[in-house]
Amino acid sequence: MSESHYADPASESCLVPAMMPAMIDAIGASTDSVLRRSGLPKDLFARLPAALTPQQFFALWSALDDEVESNGDGPMPLRLVEQVNLEYFDPLIFAFLNSPNVTTGFVRMASYKKVTSALRVKVDTSPAGLTVEQWWPAPLHAPAAVNLAAHAFGVWLVRTATKIDVQPVRVTSPDLPEHMDAYEQFFGVPITLGSKSRIEFSAIDSHRPLLTSNDSMWRAFQPVLQKRLTEIDAGASAEDRVRAALVELLPAGEDSIEAVARELTVSTRTLQRQLQAEETSFQSVLNSTRERLAHHYLVNENLTNAEVAFLLGYEDTRSFYRAFRSWTGMSPKQARVSYVA
Repeated sequence: MSESHYADPASESCLVPAMMPAMIDAIGASTDSVLRRSGLPKDLFARLPAALTPQQFFALWSALDDEVESNGDGPMPLRLVEQVNLEYFDPLIFAFLNSPNVTTGFVRMASYKKVTSALRVKVDTSPAGLTVEQWWPAPLHAPAAVNLAAHAFGVWLVRTATKIDVQPVRVTSPDLPEHMDAYEQFFGVPITLGSKSRIEFSAIDSHRPLLTSNDSMWRAFQPVLQKRLTEIDAGASAEDRVRAALVELLPAGEDSIEAVARELTVSTRTLQRQLQAEETSFQSVLNSTRERLAHHYLVNENLTNAEVAFLLGYEDTRSFYRAFRSWTGMSPKQARVSYVA
């Protein structure tokens, strides 16, 4: 019997990742033209990550697909995958790369996906291998490029993390795209027609270890990611929602109220009013969040101070040292000793 892992969305919304405009520029497409084609606000990419309805999200991807097609550059999903690199911080990438093996990576990605998209994801494991299935709730119908981009991204992650040219056993799609030869060359197998969008890996490939795995980083970050999952409902306080957003944004170096407001899809002024109503401020929540996380990370002796500084969003360890001493009156080293004592 197979073991199934389901990831249901918390709301019918889709986040546009902060790395998207950089990737669009990298493939030679025009962000302004893409937004004009999609009918979305012309300043959308200036306030990322932003939440869109599924229909708006599909319009954005369709516009990008049309833009790339008009330039004669081949399948848009494959062009985008060519530009992904490990310099981008994205929670999905982080969750996968710090996993011990391919299967765990996909399960973790599926778990976190529900805070970024209305997409449904199911990961099945069996003696035959691994299946990642995705679908959109009725009556939504995503363009083929949206689903194929997700599968191409998953294959890129596997190949990047294993340093092996892993080829899926099967790729199915409810809609067959153009440029089938290019997709077959990338995946190593032809895309077949199916009722669900699905990608399958062999048992050997599903158990391959990831060379990028860092269990210390994951064990330190996982509890706060889990907290993010439990705080996405509208009933959470403004302080809780800001704290949860910071957990996601800090490793990317984002620590401004503008960045948090974009993620929470509210105006900066509205967010300030909500925090004031709770008798706190953004700076206070930022400082307390960093201090709490610092204590949490330092308890884990396998994390270096540089890694802790990264997770807290500091550009260098010296900035982290100064901040930590201002909070506690101790250095990180002294704090580690006190935790052990």
